[in-house]
Amino acid sequence: MARPPITPEQRAAALDWAVRAPHVHAETRRGLKSGSMSLAEVLERAAADDVIGKMTVSSLLACLPGVGEAGAVHILAQLGIAESRRAGRLSPDARSALMGELPPVPVSLAEPPSLPPPAVQPAIVGAAPEMISAQDLIVTADYGQIYIFSVAGEDEDERPQTPALRDATQSGRFVGVQPGFIDLLTPGQCNWHTPMRLEVWSAEPPDDRAGWDHEVDADFDVPDGRVNFMPSGGGTIDVSADIPAGRYRARISGRGFTALGNAGANGDDSYRLRLWPSDRPLDPALRKRWPGWDNYS
Repeated sequence: MARPPITPEQRAAALDWAVRAPHVHAETRRGLKSGSMSLAEVLERAAADDVIGKMTVSSLLACLPGVGEAGAVHILAQLGIAESRRAGRLSPDARSALMGELPPVPVSLAEPPSLPPPAVQPAIVGAAPEMISAQDLIVTADYGQIYIFSVAGEDEDERPQTPALRDATQSGRFVGVQPGFIDLLTPGQCNWHTPMRLEVWSAEPPDDRAGWDHEVDADFDVPDGRVNFMPSGGGTIDVSADIPAGRYRARISGRGFTALGNAGANGDDSYRLRLWPSDRPLDPALRKRWPGWDNYS
């Protein structure tokens, strides 16, 4: 069933949420990892701040030193708390258990001391491009957008969502770009199960735009080796994927486009993000345009 059209007030609230959420989430993760915030402090804030309250308890636990994702799953299982439970929707008993002494994490599950992510190797001029890795993901699109970003797009003083959306529409690319941040506009208002293929190449990959409806190239830095995908409109980071850290040129391709807005919601659109090493900044480039964007308003 298609979602009803959103009101201007709902859109404004969603944009405000979308601006705040990535930065609040990043600040919270950094605080837990560095020890400047305790889990108890974050859970207290989650009860009053819905942006933090939307974060999953498992993602908070995973940030604690020595815990990691596997350790977080173990702790939640020991406490009888679902992995998908949001921090703002904990029962009093569950909150008390998490704010007390946590069950120990077995050595086999504990996260080892963090090491710098492997750096992407520079492209070899004249060498045939080779695919280094590929990951098939399912991400969420909402309010006609998917945010793709790295830690480079989490600057606390400069929030990239609004200028990226403006860049996407005013440029006619319908892919907006800010440092470390890509705003991918989708034809449909939402798609809860959007296929997204993430590929890393040794050099610029072969041209196959004929098989896609829309395609854009842009710079995209990933200094910490992690790419995040999040729907516009709030919530937590939908999906994260690890790749070699470095400076990349990105190629964002989409297909299965049919109609805009509610008519295109939960359709068959799918996307691919290809990354390869970049040694100098380049302007974004529209390589192929879907004609349906002519009716965007």
